[in-house]
Amino acid sequence: MVMLYSLIPLERACQLIVSQVVTHNPAGLLYGNAPLNYAFFDAGLLEPDLVLQPTTPLFEYPRPNMPDTLHFIGPILPVFPLAYDEPDWWDDLPTDRPVVLVTQGTLAADPRQLIVPVIQALADQAVLVVVTTANRPVAELGHLPPNVRAAPFIPYDRLLPHIDLLVTNGGYGAVQLALAYGVPLVAAGKTEEKAEICARIAWAGVGINLRTDTPIKNEQLAINKGHRGYIYACPGSTFIVTQRATEKA
Repeated sequence: MVMLYSLIPLERACQLIVSQVVTHNPAGLLYGNAPLNYAFFDAGLLEPDLVLQPTTPLFEYPRPNMPDTLHFIGPILPVFPLAYDEPDWWDDLPTDRPVVLVTQGTLAADPRQLIVPVIQALADQAVLVVVTTANRPVAELGHLPPNVRAAPFIPYDRLLPHIDLLVTNGGYGAVQLALAYGVPLVAAGKTEEKAEICARIAWAGVGINLRTDTPIKNEQLAINKGHRGYIYACPGSTFIVTQRATEKA
């Protein structure tokens, strides 16, 4: 049996609770009614003859009990459409200043959580902000500052070569694609498996984990002469640094 497996738990709390309950092989799903000597949900990692993990070992915590059947195969790159009409503003992508991509993926759809605060925080900075809305109407973002461009969808193979940094809520697919293109990350996600992914981003040294999914409380920004806000761009750098992350470092 071959299984494509993720080492990221759906929810750490759920996993902790369930692992205490289902260690007895419920309904005899594996090997009849024989008891298991590990948590039931670990069966996806321990039972197959071959386990394929779609990332690199450098993005996974070292573990002494990894089975020999586990193989890291790198990210699974999607097949993007060959025919794609670029947005009207495509030629606005600069080469003389950082380009920041902001996305929340498809599940966490409320742009007020991450996209809108980032747009507001970077409105006066010398960067171009690109927003993809996962096919939601761009009008939901409200008024856009002059340095923001938005589209419902842009294939990442077209866009990521132009991107200096990805601000994301930690979706696994977007993170792996950013790493494949060498794009550093600022991550703000705590729901589903995102807390674990964001933690790995910081642990692997490929970005900053804000440890929140609402990086700016009440959407209030403090941008003034000596303080460029919670999120700001560093000229000449590929990273966006955050006051909150610096305080916790």
